[in-house]
Amino acid sequence: MKGFLDYDIKYPDLILEVIKFFAQNHGSDAKRTIGDFCEEYKTPEGEDKIQPDILGRICDRMCEMRKIMICVL
Repeated sequence: MKGFLDYDIKYPDLILEVIKFFAQNHGSDAKRTIGDFCEEYKTPEGEDKIQPDILGRICDRMCEMRKIMICVL
């Protein structure tokens, strides 16, 4: 769980990047996934890649706070 708590320090722009990533194709037929984000996100030098399960939990929390909406098909 410590890794989850350190994400705000390791990746300070993560939340903003998540919002921008999923907003880019809003209304198009192309579906973007958390996995797509993890592949495309450029991690700061020396840091590990973003883990999809952790990013999923972050997105879930953002949904609970009504900061983003995710469509599950």
